[in-house]
Amino acid sequence: MRPAFAAFYESLDDEQKARLAVIDLARQSQAKADRDSRPAANARVLDIAGDVEQDPVCSQWVAILRGWPVSRLEANMTLSDEQRAALYELSAAVYRVVVNLVTACPAEGRLTPLGRLDAKQRQLQAVRQGIDAIRPALAAFENSLNEAQRAQLTAAVFLN
Repeated sequence: MRPAFAAFYESLDDEQKARLAVIDLARQSQAKADRDSRPAANARVLDIAGDVEQDPVCSQWVAILRGWPVSRLEANMTLSDEQRAALYELSAAVYRVVVNLVTACPAEGRLTPLGRLDAKQRQLQAVRQGIDAIRPALAAFENSLNEAQRAQLTAAVFLN
């Protein structure tokens, strides 16, 4: 999609590029106003995601990952030392992904459509890499559990 959009964007003259930028800035302002009209939901996402306002997708992923119930799992499940080590490896992987997502999703916006497209591509790539980084640690932890512990894991993660 990017090559086609880049070719289209390059075919525009400066006036057309400026008009496109103005239209997009107006759309972004309206979207921000819509988000700001929901203060309770925004406060929760921003508190969990940090002090910087980020892309909503990144903020949601960061909030979900930071909310992963490691301490609840540790407190409510009887784990062997091996299982506990696997849980800590999973927790470390999750927090490394959070750092990568925060880095890949800066608060400042891109001014050009191509810049925004590139930023979205970096964000999606960071999410994909994060999933790929967490998957083996989660599999190792889950594989170390017996059936009853797996049920407890499912309840703790999905049935808050």
